[in-house]
Amino acid sequence: MLRSVIDGLVGSIDVLIASVGVAVVGFGVRYVGAMALSVAATANLSRSLIVLRGALLKTGIGVLIVGAGYLVTKFVELIQKAGGFGEVMVLMGGVAKGVWEKISAGASYMKASLALVFNDIEYAWLTIMQNMQAAFGRLLDSIASTSIGGLLGIEGGFEDRALQQSGIAIGSSVAIRN
Repeated sequence: MLRSVIDGLVGSIDVLIASVGVAVVGFGVRYVGAMALSVAATANLSRSLIVLRGALLKTGIGVLIVGAGYLVTKFVELIQKAGGFGEVMVLMGGVAKGVWEKISAGASYMKASLALVFNDIEYAWLTIMQNMQAAFGRLLDSIASTSIGGLLGIEGGFEDRALQQSGIAIGSSVAIRN
């Protein structure tokens, strides 16, 4: 029985070869076409992603999405280059410490800058007050030099006393601050 099966196969080997050849060609044509279509589809997908990225960049939220993706990519690269997540955290801790030190230094600078600005404002205010006192003293001196001033018994020297008093006020303001 086995012999008859083998003889039947050998006798029809040419039919088997032709059938397998036809099947290979049929499947090959079908799958080569599918592969060509998949290459075209991949190229279309790539172009579509480029267009999508451009469209996302033109919108506000798109910039954030693309930026976040870029940061994640760079963070993954950093992890690979640094030798692990723990090492990256140590490095990031050093960066954060440096940034915090700069912020603290900036705050100290800001405090000193504000103190200078407040000193300038105080000086300008005291100068305005001194000028007003001197002007009022000149007014009283001019009244004192008239007959009305003589009748009222007003003597001159108001401007000098006003300048002297405002100089004392400015000096005491500086002394209080120091």
